[in-house]
Amino acid sequence: MISREFKTAINLEARMAALFVQNANKYTSRQQIRRDNMEVNCKSIMGVISMSIREGEFITITAAGADEAEAVDALVKMLAGV
Repeated sequence: MISREFKTAINLEARMAALFVQNANKYTSRQQIRRDNMEVNCKSIMGVISMSIREGEFITITAAGADEAEAVDALVKMLAGV
C-alpha cells in the first residue's frame, strides 16, 4: 500500500472530477482519496464530487494493488499540478 499527502493545485469540480475518475479507472489497484475524516473510492464519480475538493487543500491518495505506485503518481500529478 502506498499513500501520499499533498496540496491540491486545482478545484476538483464536475469536469475535473470526471477526468480524475477516468484516470483512476486506468489502474487495477484500489485507490482512495481522503480529506479530513472523509474517504472515498477514486473510481466513484459521486464520491469524488461529494468531497468538494478546492485548490490549496491537503488531501491523501492511497492505493493498494499491482500498479499502486503508478496509480498514485498519476493521480497526484493530476491534482498537484506537478
